Amino acid sequence: MKYGITDLAEILGITTSAIHYFEKQNLIKVNKEKNGHRFYNVIDIFRLLSYTKYRHMEFPMKRIIKQFS
Repeated sequence: MKYGITDLAEILGITTSAIHYFEKQNLIKVNKEKNGHRFYNVIDIFRLLSYTKYRHMEFPMKRIIKQFS
């Protein structure tokens, strides 16, 4: 299933700016349709949920990204 950036932000309770930031940090990979619109899948949702869990445990972002690589 495909989710738009607004849908993803709403599901996770974060801003679209945060999603853009996570893309820049290579936490999630952006996928684009032919018209240029971003879309995300269930894997992206789980990655961001896992990221949130690790951040609450006070893991640094670089370590989390390394874990996900």
